[in-house]
Order: sequence, then C-alpha cells, then structure tokens
Amino acid sequence: MKKVFLILMVFSFTMTCKTSDIVGFKDVKYTTDFLTSSKEEPFKEKTYVISIPKGFKIDKEDFNPEYKEIIYNYENGMKIYITDNTMGGSALNGDNKLAQGITVIKRKSLRDSIYMKGKQKDGYRYWKENILNDVVIGYLNVSKERKAEFDKSIASIVRK
Repeated sequence: MKKVFLILMVFSFTMTCKTSDIVGFKDVKYTTDFLTSSKEEPFKEKTYVISIPKGFKIDKEDFNPEYKEIIYNYENGMKIYITDNTMGGSALNGDNKLAQGITVIKRKSLRDSIYMKGKQKDGYRYWKENILNDVVIGYLNVSKERKAEFDKSIASIVRK
C-alpha cells in the first residue's frame, strides 16, 4: 500500500512540474515572406513556431516590401520580435547594438548564425538578438527577473 501511495505521489508531482513549465507560454507561428530557392525546396515559404510568454499584444506587423517583422509587446515595454531581415536584424535593437560597438553585421554565408546580447543603457534591462540562418529573433527591455523566461522563449524556435 505504501508503494502505491508513493508511486501516486511521485506521478502527481511529476505531472504538476511538467505542466507548470508550459502554462505561462503560448506557441505562435511566423511564416516568412521571403521565398528561398534551393534544389530540395524551390521557392518555399518557411514557417517557424516559437513558445513565447503569455500576456502579449501584437504591437506591429511590419510588412515592408523587403522583409516581414512581427512584434509581441508586453507590459513595461518588453518586446519579443521575429523577422526575416537577416541582413541587418531588427531596428528595435539598433541602439543597443550601436552602444556595444556593433555597427555592421558580417556574415560569410547565409547559413552563418550570429548571437548578440547585452544590458541596455539604463543598466538594468536586457536585450538579445539571434540571426539564425534565414530568420532573426530577439527581445528588448526585459527585466532581470524575466530574462530566463525570455531566453527560454528565444531558444524554443523551431522550423516546421
């Protein structure tokens, strides 16, 4: 009887931990406007899924003729964004990149990945931008208390 009770307790604890891990996140899809061509997939759109913290509003969907950018806005000005502007990244983190001396982003190949991050000028909020092959994902204005949560979100991106 004790073994059954112990197994039930462990199972309940495991399930609680597992579900609480994902309760605060929502999966969102991003499909590029930029059609790429390769032998295997000629002119195919690419779709990505990312798990981002709940509580956002879509602040802006920028359908510039050259690239597409979607911005998820949170309270206190925190933002997560995703764009297919792989040549320069998002303008949202432009000042943050300049403050760290990043003036030009050089890639030897479109398959190169570039990772940039740091503290913002105010000294207590964080920014991050990852250029991953043919998509850019990043955040800004993130507090120290929520940085791990936003880092987890950025790392969750997968191509479908």
